Amino acid sequence: MPRLSLALAATSLLLLGACAGAPAAEPGDAGCARNYEAGRDYFPDKVSAEVSTQWQVQYRQHYKLLKVNAGPKTSLEQNDTAPRSYVLYQCGTPKPELTGELAGATAIRVPVRKAIDNPATLLGAFEVLAPEVLAGYGEFPNTDTAPTHLPQVNRRIVDKTAIGVGHGDKLDTERVLNLGPEVMFAASGDKARFDKLGQGGVGVVFYDPFNEPPLGSAEAVKFLSLFTNSEAKATAHYTGVRTRYRELTAKATAAQGKPSVLVGINGHGRDFLTPQHDYLEPTLVRDAGGRTVFDLPGKVLQRVPMETMIEQGASAEFWFRPDFVGKGMTVKKILEAEPRLSRITALTSGKGIDRADPRVYAAAGLVNPDKLLADLVSVLHPEVQPGHQLAFLRRIEAG
Repeated sequence: MPRLSLALAATSLLLLGACAGAPAAEPGDAGCARNYEAGRDYFPDKVSAEVSTQWQVQYRQHYKLLKVNAGPKTSLEQNDTAPRSYVLYQCGTPKPELTGELAGATAIRVPVRKAIDNPATLLGAFEVLAPEVLAGYGEFPNTDTAPTHLPQVNRRIVDKTAIGVGHGDKLDTERVLNLGPEVMFAASGDKARFDKLGQGGVGVVFYDPFNEPPLGSAEAVKFLSLFTNSEAKATAHYTGVRTRYRELTAKATAAQGKPSVLVGINGHGRDFLTPQHDYLEPTLVRDAGGRTVFDLPGKVLQRVPMETMIEQGASAEFWFRPDFVGKGMTVKKILEAEPRLSRITALTSGKGIDRADPRVYAAAGLVNPDKLLADLVSVLHPEVQPGHQLAFLRRIEAG
């Protein structure tokens, strides 16, 4: 019997040693690994960034190494490409040691159960993949259009299952910490607040799908899927969007003529703010069969003197005015604020367009750029999209 007892004890020690460092899955932890096996691939479904240059991912059996070229912005023109690394390790498997190549990385256990979107550029991805994971947000449309484009997310916000936490210098770090999310997605804000959240156990992940061409923005669903382990669903959504987008692009670019489009917004001091060549809207214009008045290299926003904008944009056939926060602007209000814009023929002739609701546009439009493109094609080449009803864009009314 003593020999049997020793044998059993030795066997127990071997089993414990084999599982060392792998936390046991708690009862009810759906999606967690059980009985960790070294060398096993825990992520059978995988994604990669095909168009986006903002992130890359490597799958390493029980964790994903995500590298993101983004950081907290302090201005609209900032282009922070300092790489940041995130180690997304499977629940129920060992947390990798953050040494060597992984030194300085932020470790986050996946699939996450609670997440915060701050301000609100991933809400559309949550709607597609995992609305139940959304616990908080920085900004929300809160308009009549939100239930149409974001029905499940809107329901969570209306019933306060997901709550507002503020944004920028109004970010309530205590509220975030009390919610207990594993991750908060952010595009801009105060570094000191982010550091406090990190110290409190919240992984802060920087990402901004606006700094991408349309199909790169659509890959936001893939990006979020890395945290929710829903890569298969993300791939299905993205594949459909890409197919529709490319088919419509082929039709629009084959249409007769390429109308000139002034892209940008006024109201930022004395200058005009226009997106550079690889930003979202200029790419949409080109894919919709148009050409932009300004074609500046890069993928961020650039200030242009107002007189330069007026001189070069006066004869543009359309003005695409993608405002960030304001909605419902009229020609009258725009001219009251800046009378010199009366020289912009597109504005005074009823050919000005803007985002119908900037926050819905950001939240739902970025992961559905085929719908953004359909709107713009119907404006620039109505013969390609006869009878189309605008969903994310609107014509600027006279007022």
